[in-house]
Amino acid sequence: MCDEAERMAEILVNARRSASPVDGSAAPWSELDGSLSARVGSAFGRQVGAVDSSFWKLGAVDAETQVRLGVDGPLFAPLDPDNVSWDVTTATIELSELIAPKFEPEIGIFVDGEGGLRAMPCVEVADSRFASWSLPPWGVVADGALQGRMLFGPTAEPLEVVRVTVVHDGRELAQGEGSWAEAVARIQLIPRERPVRMVATGALTPLFACAPGTWVFDFGPLGEISVRVD
Repeated sequence: MCDEAERMAEILVNARRSASPVDGSAAPWSELDGSLSARVGSAFGRQVGAVDSSFWKLGAVDAETQVRLGVDGPLFAPLDPDNVSWDVTTATIELSELIAPKFEPEIGIFVDGEGGLRAMPCVEVADSRFASWSLPPWGVVADGALQGRMLFGPTAEPLEVVRVTVVHDGRELAQGEGSWAEAVARIQLIPRERPVRMVATGALTPLFACAPGTWVFDFGPLGEISVRVD
């Protein structure tokens, strides 16, 4: 079964590399369960170089999302360091390098060497290796928690409530907010023996397909992240 998990992870890694999706409704993906998906997800992490990563993402932090993704609780996954940027205020995303990316503004947390915590504006560029984001149950776990790119902004003093406004080409699309205390509590999901430096703690708004143009994610006192999509 371990060999099968490695083989399935390799399919997803190759899909990621070539920006070509796989059919989640066909075998072997239609046969996923919680145990197999965890092994595939671990193999995916090894194959993309995330084994010793200190960058993490959390997801499916609410019951509605868990039902939609076919999982039974919140998720965590180490991130490929090559696809993580920090101290970001402006960035460019090339659509040709991804399959079907979607934006998620999040509360980022920076963990300093002494265990102190700082807030960071954060924008995840989530991507699914499954065609049209039609994930099989547990597919999100196998697929490295849908990691694409992660943009962390500069560190700042935490706020009790973090608010974000999402603007695309000058048009406001959404506002969202999240609790700093709840974001901090979520990082306890990460195994204690693993290194932790930066954590994206879950979406503050609905996801937005990365349409071409200029996107601004305004986190108020925490700052802005502006992303150009080409």
